[in-house]
Formats: sequence, structure tokens, C-alpha cells
Amino acid sequence: MLGEQVLTVVTFGASSSYFSVARYGASESVTLYRGVRSTHPGFQNAMEGIAKPRSRFLGHSDPLKHNTEFTKSKFTSWTTDRNIAQRFSGRDGIILETDVAKRSTIVSPNLYKESEVLLRGVIKGAKVTKP
Repeated sequence: MLGEQVLTVVTFGASSSYFSVARYGASESVTLYRGVRSTHPGFQNAMEGIAKPRSRFLGHSDPLKHNTEFTKSKFTSWTTDRNIAQRFSGRDGIILETDVAKRSTIVSPNLYKESEVLLRGVIKGAKVTKP
């Protein structure tokens, strides 16, 4: 069942958030990029190849909410498109690059067409590059 799409419903009170979860084989990986501006609160960590969620302990776990309104979540946003990461980094920022197992990714609703993929928790050891 490689690549099969599954619809998952997460309910928070009276509202529901819908997002896709992809199933992949254990050995499949994907290269992801994260553009970080020099003014971003996580820039110093990013210079060391670290990406931390804005609220990893108390933050929400709702991909739709993260994508549309409230990024204080347990996720960090990444993209499969280096050009989009470059847009987010600006000229004076950096781009983080990491290879992860596809099964560890959370598919974003991607409402802004940024090829967004979410990762849960702290990411360490990312390659740091210039835009």
C-alpha cells in the first residue's frame, strides 16, 4: 500500500480538522528544506542545524490550524521545494536541508501551495546552506 492516501479526522471540541496522512514504505526518504530569515526567533538555533517548534510542549497538534492561523504548535514547517525555502529565508537568512523518512512526515493541508510538509518535535543535524 505504498503511497496510499488516508483521510484522518481530528476533533477538537465542536470543530474538526481534516488532513491527509500518507503511508510509505520504511526505507523511503525525502529531502526537505526550511528557509529561516535572520530576524526569525529560531535563527541562532538554525545556524547550528536545529529547528525547534515554537511551542513543542504546550502547542497544538493540528496541521490545519498550523497551516492557516496559529504556528505555536508541536510542528516545524518544511518544504520539498528549495526555491520556496529560499523565498522564506530572504537574502540574509539560511536554508536548512535534511533527509527524513517519509513515514515521519505529516502532510500539511498546503493551502498556500508551498509544498509544505510538517515535522513533529525538534530536528537536529540539518545541513545549513546559504540561499
